[in-house]
Amino acid sequence: MDLDIVRTRRIFLAVGLVVALFGGMLAAVSLRDVWKGVQSRTWTTVVGEMRESSVRRTPASGGKSYGSVVEARYRYEVAGRSLEGDQIRIHNDLQERDRLLVPERYPVGSKVVVHYDPADPTDAVLEPGPQSGAAVGVAVGVGILLFGGVFVFVAIRGTPVPPGIPDPPHGD
Repeated sequence: MDLDIVRTRRIFLAVGLVVALFGGMLAAVSLRDVWKGVQSRTWTTVVGEMRESSVRRTPASGGKSYGSVVEARYRYEVAGRSLEGDQIRIHNDLQERDRLLVPERYPVGSKVVVHYDPADPTDAVLEPGPQSGAAVGVAVGVGILLFGGVFVFVAIRGTPVPPGIPDPPHGD
């Protein structure tokens, strides 16, 4: 019986640590994207020109539905250096309805305001600001982290041990 308790605790600990690590990584990456989005609102701006602006429909998995892929490119100049960007938003986090509007909002040949990172002028967007998907990622990541934490808590403290059965050795 005591061996079963030790195995159960180890399994709960291992699962909890893996789940918590995944949640923590998701939250950290998403938080970084939120922060980059916030910073992008203060980036330097220049006027650029749309070179490509289209939406291509692609079959989703199984071929029963369709999604869309935005093909957008714009050219801009920073300190005499000609650069090209392809991001509408940070990580191109666009909802389907927004993707379909890209050619209408940014027609080829039109002038656009390009927001670029002064520390890395190749990092540019047309629509600055944090995206809702990143904020959702933070919330989901924290939720997964806490869920994993419950497993770790149960592994360490939550499983009652009958008298006379030693705790498993620490550090294995």
